Amino acid sequence: MTSGPSSDSVAPIPELLQKNVVSLFAVGVKSSDLKQLQTLVSRGGYYYQLSDYSLLSMIQSQIIIKALYLPATTVVTTGFQYKLVPGNRDADVVFIVDGSSEVSDANFALVRTIVSQIIAGLDVAPDATRVALVTVGGTPRADISFNSFPGKAELLAAVGKLAPAGGPRNLGAALQLVANSVLKPDKGSRSQLGSTTIVYTILGGKPADDVTAGATLLRGMGVLVSAFGAGYQDSSVLSSIATSSSQVFTWSSFQDLVTKSSSLTGNSLYLPKRKASVTFVVDTSSTITADELKVVKTFIVGMAHRLNLAPDSVRLSVVSYGANCQKLVGLAEINSPKDLEAKLGSVLVPTGGATNTGKALTYTITDLLAKEPEDATKSVVLITSGPSSDSVAPIAELLQKHVVSLFAVGVKSSDVKQLQTLVSRGGYYYQLSDYSLLFRLQGQMVNKALYLPASYVSDLA
Repeated sequence: MTSGPSSDSVAPIPELLQKNVVSLFAVGVKSSDLKQLQTLVSRGGYYYQLSDYSLLSMIQSQIIIKALYLPATTVVTTGFQYKLVPGNRDADVVFIVDGSSEVSDANFALVRTIVSQIIAGLDVAPDATRVALVTVGGTPRADISFNSFPGKAELLAAVGKLAPAGGPRNLGAALQLVANSVLKPDKGSRSQLGSTTIVYTILGGKPADDVTAGATLLRGMGVLVSAFGAGYQDSSVLSSIATSSSQVFTWSSFQDLVTKSSSLTGNSLYLPKRKASVTFVVDTSSTITADELKVVKTFIVGMAHRLNLAPDSVRLSVVSYGANCQKLVGLAEINSPKDLEAKLGSVLVPTGGATNTGKALTYTITDLLAKEPEDATKSVVLITSGPSSDSVAPIAELLQKHVVSLFAVGVKSSDVKQLQTLVSRGGYYYQLSDYSLLFRLQGQMVNKALYLPASYVSDLA
């Protein structure tokens, strides 16, 4: 791990590594020298260039697997670069376009024009907005991945060469293709890093297959889906595709969409700053150790980096509990991850005693989040390592009443039936075998906490 260019030569290192059969994971942070990292692994190894130390958690699992199970003799040179990009311009945008046999060649040419017009107004770059595209047909095609092209010019050239897929309008299969294949790190997706993922569906008629499974999958991943109807205005079907009815748009024809879609270009496509209130409820009872709480603290601070805290938009608080609960950080107390880390360092400690999860959640919902602005998306992230000592049965109704989303994370000996009860009226539960696995949840939690209202959250393990 290094945060700057080497003062001495690194040229002899690859031969030395090869001679002694040693694998190298070269992690450069901030102002590290990319060429030096590449030189270090020129005979085999992995280099990572990170813009911030908080991103180290993103590479933990892959380093463990490679270090334990991949001998140095089989290592190939591979590079990964992760960046923290402020604001909403680090969005991943997916176009799902109708290329079925019911769309004429002339109309598909208009589809290419529509997509090109929208892309022209985007800030397309590897460290800004990335674009992918799926063409709908009998067998949907992933024609463009997020990492297919380095810049806007190459991307627009590829869009200009798109061809229809033909066959029935299997939109449901296309939505599942996006969820299961397109939104993967090896395809350039940054959803696991907390980037906002937006899907724009351009449809010329009624889908030939069921869209429920695919739409539910994307919604569960925290993906924001908009549905554009061109010559197709069945709002009930389009609403079943979109994240909400406010994301349904209709035009009389593809030509009408071309001429009237100027409002869909440029900054209007990026999500506005959202108001959100997120409270972490952390079990500090006798079921958790001090070292495990340090991991939890790192996880919460990492989440704070991705949430872009600000008093007028995203506010974060932390509650600890055992037999009793205590507010460690209020919703208006801190404005930066650095402040949060400093505050938690001395107060997030084991308290021992019982594990009264029901009592802690009741306090959090009624005394903290219920008082937040109505236009703010409100979420609770529960982290617990054992079964609750009191009843959690009333919590689901309380969450629903106050429109609060719950992410119930159980670690080690947590009770899965209690987790399921907590989200029985909507929410997400996760059961992890170890606290180190928390970091895998950061990206999807950020998207869901910021952009998915509780009324759209489903029970998903």
